[in-house]
Amino acid sequence: MKYATHFIFLFTAHWFYGCYGSVILDTEWVRQPLGSLSQKPNLKWEEKFNEPFQDVFPINDSIALVFTHRSTAFILNSLSGKPEGSKWHPNLRKFSNVKIHTTEDGFAFTSRKGEMVGFYDLNLGKQRWKRTEKGLIGSGLAIVNDSQVAIATRNKVKFLSVDSGDLITERKYRQGILSLQQDGKFLFVIQDNGILQALEIDKLIWEADLGLTHESKIIRGWDSTLVIVNGKIVFILDKGTGNKIDEIKWEPIADVFLLPNGDHIILISKNGNMISFSQSSGEQKEFDLPVRGLVKHTLSYSGDFCILPFADGTLTGINIKNGSLEWQIETGKPITGFWRVGKGFMTQDVKKMLRYYQ
Repeated sequence: MKYATHFIFLFTAHWFYGCYGSVILDTEWVRQPLGSLSQKPNLKWEEKFNEPFQDVFPINDSIALVFTHRSTAFILNSLSGKPEGSKWHPNLRKFSNVKIHTTEDGFAFTSRKGEMVGFYDLNLGKQRWKRTEKGLIGSGLAIVNDSQVAIATRNKVKFLSVDSGDLITERKYRQGILSLQQDGKFLFVIQDNGILQALEIDKLIWEADLGLTHESKIIRGWDSTLVIVNGKIVFILDKGTGNKIDEIKWEPIADVFLLPNGDHIILISKNGNMISFSQSSGEQKEFDLPVRGLVKHTLSYSGDFCILPFADGTLTGINIKNGSLEWQIETGKPITGFWRVGKGFMTQDVKKMLRYYQ
């Protein structure tokens, strides 16, 4: 069974027809590690687009699937910066969530303002189904398994058929739902009262009162652990029971990622400060980095390297192993988006200028 995430989307071939073509998903393509960008990347191209990008999903080393804030979807050639094929306009006011479904060659989407949920078949090049749903929440979509997607409204989690969009089952919440998030086979529901529920498909596994909010984030943990960012606190829980393993208090946290050694956690504050925390010893190591201001977008990392995008348009490449600043790029204007694409990364600024670095 395979699950889609915002980190790896695996496609191997494309032929354009219909809306923007037929795309076949597979598990052969592996994204190049960030270590290849440890040397300062070069600007390969820049192109101005009329629409602000919302989500960008890499297909392979040269192609990405783009969703805009104006509810348009299209294929972008990351080598040239040019669109390929025609664009798809699903008559939405705005995409709220998009999740790629690798085994079904498609993506599920929600739109709060458009009050719509649907599934687009990339292989056939057409929409498989759509349905009206009122009261959708901003973070309310998950790929449950090969046959089901889950959506969240203010008081229900609904499980729908990937094939038809028909309702399979639902869970009701009297307290109200703030967020629906996912880590592997588990779904996590954050309620208005701050309680976190863990579901395995539609079955309740455990719940914990952690005082969470709509801004709380579930971070993919190690095999048996769950990491939750809640303002200035990071909770580390046992994924199977919900029992608290550890708790880290720091300054307002923008992002967290876990090193593959199963012990060290890297915390990044909203002001760009970084520390390394050892879960086994409790030791903290602060990185000596220049302060650049607000971390605006989700960072990108792999191995011993990460890239931090700041609101003012500064991009910094950091060696996680020794905490050193390897390079810095000034894009010139505040950025509205930062995405790993192909063998490099892409930014878009407030003037809708798109830049690709490699």
